[in-house]
Amino acid sequence: MPHFRFPLPRPRGLAPWLMTLVLAASGPLLAAPAAPEPVAPASTAAPAVTTPAQFEAALAEQFRLAPPELARYAGLATYGETFSATRRDAASLRVLRALYVDALRLNLLNPPSQQVLDLCHELIVYGTPEGTDCLHQLAQERYNNAAGDYLPVGIFAAGADGEQVATDRLTDPDATARAQWARLLSGIAIYDSSEQPILDALKQERDPVVRDGELHALAHLADPAALSLVTPLLAAPDDATRAGAIFAYTELRGRAGLTVLAMVQPVGPESKRELADGLDFLRHQTTAKSPFGTELKNDTGFLERFGDVKNPVIAWLHAHRAFTRRLAHNPPLKPADKNKLLALLADSKGFGLEAVRGSLLASTGPGDVPALLRIRQSVWISPNAHSEARMHTLDILVRSIRREAAPAAGTQPRRH
Repeated sequence: MPHFRFPLPRPRGLAPWLMTLVLAASGPLLAAPAAPEPVAPASTAAPAVTTPAQFEAALAEQFRLAPPELARYAGLATYGETFSATRRDAASLRVLRALYVDALRLNLLNPPSQQVLDLCHELIVYGTPEGTDCLHQLAQERYNNAAGDYLPVGIFAAGADGEQVATDRLTDPDATARAQWARLLSGIAIYDSSEQPILDALKQERDPVVRDGELHALAHLADPAALSLVTPLLAAPDDATRAGAIFAYTELRGRAGLTVLAMVQPVGPESKRELADGLDFLRHQTTAKSPFGTELKNDTGFLERFGDVKNPVIAWLHAHRAFTRRLAHNPPLKPADKNKLLALLADSKGFGLEAVRGSLLASTGPGDVPALLRIRQSVWISPNAHSEARMHTLDILVRSIRREAAPAAGTQPRRH
């Protein structure tokens, strides 16, 4: 079954999200190669190498010429680089795609070496079908700890396609495996396309632990229309399902849910604890102006700490002195400035997000969700110590937009 070695979050508001990720990822992002060819069947691919040793040597040579993004910060490195400035050329990418076919033919994904995982990540970063195929292959390796450690990374990298790898596994015949995948989704699900598979799985699921994870995943997606399914489960007979429903209802309804939650009766220790936490959160950390307790503030010290880094976001901040002088007040951005800054943040792999997160909360709306999700992927092109917090910030932005712009509770969920 999947082996995910980091504690998965169940965030509320700005509670710390302390995943310990050794690796990281991105996804099909900026100016990806146009219409890459489909994965070549192993049986018809001309073998460029004939042994695992030859494969490893050929891949090592490619990574000597252009370091893999997954390992970019393994040694000394300077933050602030842009993806457009470090992009791999088309010829090199073609070689990597051919090497992936060799890896399949030589059965090198079971188990994968670190170099094979580097290869998969590189193919994901550039939006190739081989990258998505690699994720699907790794997700089927039930007893492979190396694959399990990388899977969350690859899912972040592949965006909506990556989350589909996870939602597909909610139908696994093994309840323990389903619980692992549901728990993973409970802390990372963010794409609209993930909602219907999670809803479908929840309707069919009978294991309370799996249902709890699926309910948390719905909460993280932040579509209040899912309340039509969540609300009846506040009376679920088992403790785990009722606890998950309480969490989801709290997240999706916000302060407006206080009256209903106050009437819910726990049926065990999990639902009792979840109910107490939910009521405490809504009573003390939400207000009429902030019904979901959402708060993000600009990091006013970021420019002081990183102002000498040669980076387009830093240059933008230096050029907009009127804005930077008011950073502490989280001033909203003009539409043209917002659009430019979102593009720069995506190319900069999220570098500088801290300095403008409060202003983005005050400025972004439903039309900005695709750009925010592109930045979310770009954060993981080259993993570093800031990637986790930046992804959490972007999730808050997306969830805030969805909850505040959603149709009235009780309507049908989006895009189903």
